[in-house]
Amino acid sequence: MISKNDDINKAFSYFNKETYNSNIYTIALLHEPDLVDKISSNYDVDLYLAGHSHNNSINYPWGGSPYKINGALKYNEEYYEIGKAKLFISSGIGTNGNGIRLWCLPSINFFRLSNE
Repeated sequence: MISKNDDINKAFSYFNKETYNSNIYTIALLHEPDLVDKISSNYDVDLYLAGHSHNNSINYPWGGSPYKINGALKYNEEYYEIGKAKLFISSGIGTNGNGIRLWCLPSINFFRLSNE
């Protein structure tokens, strides 16, 4: 991880309170998608929304990427299912500091949530 100061338990302290409502739909917004494993091992989340990887920034047209960054080594593509949860990673509109973006479409994501 990029930051060694993440405090998942503090961020999810609501889940440990007596007033916790287990019937709510839980969304976790995080920058580094690889944090999902640390969160999912202790907390039930329905939807993860992340960024950071820019979906690898550099992709081969036939699939795969020669380039991965810390914090997005495991989860770096657009979509994953992790147990019952869904993880969406935005490719964003910029670059990872290398100034290069090949075969990686930029994205600004819109999500509509419904109870249907």
